[in-house]
Amino acid sequence: MTDLTTHLRDLVLPTPVLTAAGCAGPDLATYVDLADVGAVVTRTVTPDPVAGAPAPRLVETAAGLLSAVGDQNAGLAAFLATELPWYAREQLRVVVSIAGDDLTGCREL
Repeated sequence: MTDLTTHLRDLVLPTPVLTAAGCAGPDLATYVDLADVGAVVTRTVTPDPVAGAPAPRLVETAAGLLSAVGDQNAGLAAFLATELPWYAREQLRVVVSIAGDDLTGCREL
């Protein structure tokens, strides 16, 4: 079998395959063993809650579908209290998708 181990600086993943942001949670876990992917990517989390885009969020066009959810999320505190514990219990490798309005509080990598 081919070795797909992927190195990203000090991070080592068993495969370069990551889920799309926000698509891997308890629902998907009933169909796929999420431990088999390199990592799961969470929905985008912001410091404060975001209501997201107004309806309609999904519109059919001649070229396909246009989706505009608007990063709806309950904010960092809710994510830490309700979503992150599930990923930890499942012992999954997790990449948290984060967003903000500016670089305040960020540091250079």
